[in-house]
Amino acid sequence: MIKKSGTYGITFNVNLAGSGQTTPAVFEIYANARLIASVTVYPFATLAKVAKIVCLEKNEVLQVKAATTITLYDANLTAARLDSHKDESSSSSSFKCKHESSSSSSTCKKECRKCHEVLGYASFSATNGRLFDPDEFIPLNNEVIAECTDISPIGGLAIKKSGTYGITFNANLQSGTNATFEIFANARLIASVTVLPNTTLAKVGKIVCLEENEVLQVKNATATQINLFDANLTAAKLDD
Repeated sequence: MIKKSGTYGITFNVNLAGSGQTTPAVFEIYANARLIASVTVYPFATLAKVAKIVCLEKNEVLQVKAATTITLYDANLTAARLDSHKDESSSSSSFKCKHESSSSSSTCKKECRKCHEVLGYASFSATNGRLFDPDEFIPLNNEVIAECTDISPIGGLAIKKSGTYGITFNANLQSGTNATFEIFANARLIASVTVLPNTTLAKVGKIVCLEENEVLQVKNATATQINLFDANLTAAKLDD
């Protein structure tokens, strides 16, 4: 449930069972009865991800529904209230939420006026998995969204604006793998997560301070090789 109106960065990840889905699987994200995003998983694919910047009102509830019959392994939804610097000299008549239609409420329009939201979402995926050696960095260079951030050529998110950020990381591993991942801002360790045996999924979330030009990267901190199918890293500059 949303406790404070404003501009939010929304991300959703889903991992379907196996790769035998023969028809498209559709997921829809709602704020109460309002559809704000959707994502389709096409036949024989197992992973889907979506990111969007939207305006949300206090007491709205974010939910996700499957519009088709599916077998689901894992799903996660995040919402981060973004830092939105507004031009206070503008008159009230100029209030306009650029993320929603003209039917958005006046509160939302005021919150979203001339925003400079920061949301980065980079991912890696390999249909049959890829082996990573110890201390090897994950090439998170597939762009899902990059608002006021850059996707680093070396794999990760390049921070363009200093501030307080909400960081999330998700990974999907081969079954039975015991793995540890470490998240760095340049050479600075900011978070880690361990996947225990008989578990295939890893996820971690943390609020950290990041500086302009720092690059967020994730490495395999396991003592052995791991087989990784999918991973994603997000960074959202939070409203102070």
